[in-house]
Amino acid sequence: MSIDVYLDEIAQEAIVEIKNLHKALYGTELSVVDYVSHNCLSLEIEECDNLRLGMANYKQGNLELVLAFNENKTLKQNVARLFVLAIFKISPEIKDILPWGILTGIRPLKLYRKLTEAYKSQELAKKDLNEFYLLSDEKIRLLEEIYNMQAPILANYKNEKYISLYIGIPYCPTRCSYCTFPSFTVKHNEEVKRFTKALLRELRWILELIEEYSVKVAAIYIGGGTPSTLSASEIHEILNLLSKYINFEEVEVTFEAGRPDTITDKKLHVLNSYGVQRISINPQTFNNETLKRIGRHHTTADVIKAYELSKGMFKYVNMDFIIGLPGESIEDFQKTLAYANQLQPESITIHTLSIKTKAKIKDEITAANLKLLPVKDMIDYSKTWAQENDYKPYYIYRQKNIAGNFENIGYSKLGSHSIYNILIMEEAMSIIGVGCGAVSKLKEIDTGVIKRVANPVNPDYYVKNIDKIIQNKQNQIVNVLTKLC
Repeated sequence: MSIDVYLDEIAQEAIVEIKNLHKALYGTELSVVDYVSHNCLSLEIEECDNLRLGMANYKQGNLELVLAFNENKTLKQNVARLFVLAIFKISPEIKDILPWGILTGIRPLKLYRKLTEAYKSQELAKKDLNEFYLLSDEKIRLLEEIYNMQAPILANYKNEKYISLYIGIPYCPTRCSYCTFPSFTVKHNEEVKRFTKALLRELRWILELIEEYSVKVAAIYIGGGTPSTLSASEIHEILNLLSKYINFEEVEVTFEAGRPDTITDKKLHVLNSYGVQRISINPQTFNNETLKRIGRHHTTADVIKAYELSKGMFKYVNMDFIIGLPGESIEDFQKTLAYANQLQPESITIHTLSIKTKAKIKDEITAANLKLLPVKDMIDYSKTWAQENDYKPYYIYRQKNIAGNFENIGYSKLGSHSIYNILIMEEAMSIIGVGCGAVSKLKEIDTGVIKRVANPVNPDYYVKNIDKIIQNKQNQIVNVLTKLC
């Protein structure tokens, strides 16, 4: 059951937050009414002796709630809190559906870090997260564990001036039904060759700037798409150019091989010959029927074969899995982790399915029926399994429309974490993106403000306009590098 909501003119400022919280609670879009009625929840704000009061009324449920707003928090945060507390009083049983309280952003750990630094105390930060932001004790403990794990790693980059580099390859053998990333199926080899030539043009430009300004590179991530869709010779060209400017022994280099049906012995040997340390092989599930259902043309056997080919060549192998795939039961997920238990990759990422408008699967799975899946049971099982197999959580992020209003967690064996994943999720430095769909996130040293500069998604447009693309972001990239040198 959802609920109609009336927002007065001031409360309207938080309508986006209220919409997101309503969808997390009920799995449906918010119905906003323009008048107060017996069966709607009204949120109204009044000024009283320089104090701002929030009032929630729901006549049908005999609710009258008055809160003094916290002047140290934003209006949007206060209104969101008023809404959530009102819902909890109307339907106390619904509280477990919002373990992240009023948070709707994708980086909850950034808030934990910000509060800890402001209070100079983790205990006070945790108290605030619980009492004002309404996070559950379990989520606060999770953030605390990841914060403590990341602290010494981020400290290594705090006083040094680094950037990281993302290289976007837009191609995949097929498009997965849940995917919303910029990706295109390969139709002609000539098309890929033209793209690779343009990519090398942009990459060389960036590498020359990095060398000119003597900026350090912390991590390089080659992602997409599925980078292993490229041929061995095309992968060689990219790594050969990188190796002329970057010492792979001093920089973390990750290649997201991704789909096992694109991984060959020849490609792996090219990666290994250049000293790439980390690759990712992403089964998503070890259920063959589910793989067919989501449009992945490989089998469990293909994943195991790719893993066995890779294991002796790379120090770190990551695997990604998704909770909430259509038709998957808790038993299917347990079977998937049983396979992972046999393989023991150095790190795994447990994603919770997020349905977005560009995903093919959006018509058959909605936020409402996602709530019917045993997502919480799967997440609880994954956490127990990770602990029993010596995997520790090391990074976290959330997404809009994520199943069960939960999160994505990266786990690793001791010392096997991905530095790039930590840096990008915590926005610890500028990330310069090259290639199709790559987004540069340029961080101002003085203010911490991040400016996004996005490359075009379409490969054909990217190839035809590569010089213009470089020219358009030249000044912004140079401005960041100048302040770092």
